[in-house]
Amino acid sequence: MSKRRVRGLEATKLFWQVAPTTYWCPRCGVPLLRGSRCPRCNAIPMKVYATQPRDLRPAYERDVAIIREALERSYGARVARRLMPYDGLYLLNKIQYFDAADEVISGGYVIGVRYYDPFDGRWHFRITRFGASLILLENLPGYGRVRVRLREGRVLERGDFYELVEPDGDAEWIAVEDFEGRQGIAKRIGEGRYRVGNVWWKLHILEKIRGASLHDAVVVNKQFLEEMEQEALEFIKRELSSRSGRPVAMFSGGKDSTIAVYLAAQAGVREAVFVDTGLEHPETIDTVERVVEKIGVNLHRFEAGDLFWRLVEKMGPPGRDYRWCTRLLKLAVLSRGYRRLGYTRIISITGQRAVESTSRAQAGRVAPTGPPNPEGVMLSPIYNWSSLAEHLYIAFRRLPLHPLYCEGFERIGCYMCPIGRIPEYEYVKSRHPDLWQRWERVLARYASTHRLPKIWIKLALWRWRYRYPGDLELQLARRGYKARELLVKALGMPVTLDTTVEPPEALVLEVDSVDPEHIAGLGRTLGYNVEKVDGNSVVLWKEEEKGKLRFEVDRRPAVKVYEGGKPALFDALSLVYMAGRCLGEKCGLCEAICGKNAIRVENGRPRVDPGKCDSCKQCVMICPAVMKALSALRLIEYVGQSIGEGSA
Repeated sequence: MSKRRVRGLEATKLFWQVAPTTYWCPRCGVPLLRGSRCPRCNAIPMKVYATQPRDLRPAYERDVAIIREALERSYGARVARRLMPYDGLYLLNKIQYFDAADEVISGGYVIGVRYYDPFDGRWHFRITRFGASLILLENLPGYGRVRVRLREGRVLERGDFYELVEPDGDAEWIAVEDFEGRQGIAKRIGEGRYRVGNVWWKLHILEKIRGASLHDAVVVNKQFLEEMEQEALEFIKRELSSRSGRPVAMFSGGKDSTIAVYLAAQAGVREAVFVDTGLEHPETIDTVERVVEKIGVNLHRFEAGDLFWRLVEKMGPPGRDYRWCTRLLKLAVLSRGYRRLGYTRIISITGQRAVESTSRAQAGRVAPTGPPNPEGVMLSPIYNWSSLAEHLYIAFRRLPLHPLYCEGFERIGCYMCPIGRIPEYEYVKSRHPDLWQRWERVLARYASTHRLPKIWIKLALWRWRYRYPGDLELQLARRGYKARELLVKALGMPVTLDTTVEPPEALVLEVDSVDPEHIAGLGRTLGYNVEKVDGNSVVLWKEEEKGKLRFEVDRRPAVKVYEGGKPALFDALSLVYMAGRCLGEKCGLCEAICGKNAIRVENGRPRVDPGKCDSCKQCVMICPAVMKALSALRLIEYVGQSIGEGSA
């Protein structure tokens, strides 16, 4: 069973445990992967204080140009030259924001944040602690000194300033300082009025900002990189020697998997797998070919073909919280590929890293794989590496680097991946217009069917299915859009809830009809018992620690929950969607994950052998059709009353 996903404070604590720390040598002007003395000059390095998870990465030439342009437009040329004074290595650190936002590290200090505003289609810059302190120290444009005490949230009026120098640009944030030595940043909220943000005590000593090249960083960190490489190789060899199975390196074309494939090959692994989703960047295909040629592994290429385009009209656009595409274009394709090769009990060597997500941080360095290889295990040799370490290592070993990293991409996935950022979509649109136009036609049809406004496409709101980020909801509200109304429209009308009957009845509009006998058989997967079943309906029940769950499903199909509330409703909807919206042989994930061979897809429908099924629920949890059941449940939660008719 999968671990419970952590959120909020738990996630913060988890990232504090796994987040890598980067250091900076102020003399050599290079980042260091370890906190020991600089191997070149023996200086004691300083810690780079970035926001967690602190997964720093190099800013390549295009990134640097974007930052400088945003800085000049926001604060003017003088500030831009002072905060970014050298032609060398700057670092970026992705931070939480509804689109693209990164802390900018110059000379080892976080000078500010560059962020993309999708409403005006431009990059902007906001100073933070070090950038503000430097502006105050040198009286650069964009500061104010006040005669009142600074505190977070305080509104500063024009009369509170005894010195105010506006930025030479359109910046909303300025640096502020009070009479007692406190410094901070403040946001303009009106003519001559500012609201104070973060506050800190004055920084008395500021190192001169120095920065060398990426090549210099590789040379200085050579010993650290060799030690990390040796440890990763020993890990792979140790795990392979203690396990039985077929070792296979998983390859996607990105930096993580490039290193994983290279290390696996150095450890003696000769096979790699690449899943072509049919939505790959052309640059990804080229990178895969170059890496394979350099490393010399035997590559198995499993292709999804046009599966996405055949299913997207039925499933709807994928989202960050609705990633049916991953299950069908990767897991299902991988499962069929392994079956075709006759591979079982696979030891997958991957490039997964702890700082990428809470689920990966929880998984650990050695983890069960689940589908499409339920008997196998997954090894993550670079689990503790930072993105910066990866970029340095690729340069150190002269491995092919995916060119889109140099074009400002933070990660590489499908060209319209919902995890992507709007500037990345804009790049694809300009570089490969035929690819993006095909996707935009799908979005346009969906928006027209669901009567969604143009902003739904402009802001790529399709990236979220159930909930928008809080800062995005705020921005939408300021422009007169109600987030919940947009979400309900995008969900469509998969279900109606009739509250005039007791108990309330949920009619599933997306499913034509179901066979009660079929529902009764599938109920075994969730541990339900059959109370009664006939040609018209089935009643299922089970006992759990929190009480009894009991519901009825009829042929239409309609669901009535007698006991168990929302959990029972979700279970009932899950069975309805498994029975009525199964994707058949196109998927097959339920078969792949079942270790008991208790479920089979026959004639496009899942069939359960009750004598073999142990109700582990894995087949239900992996089923893409069940994701549609979650959509129906969320719609009922959002609306809570009869919502009319229609279909998604």
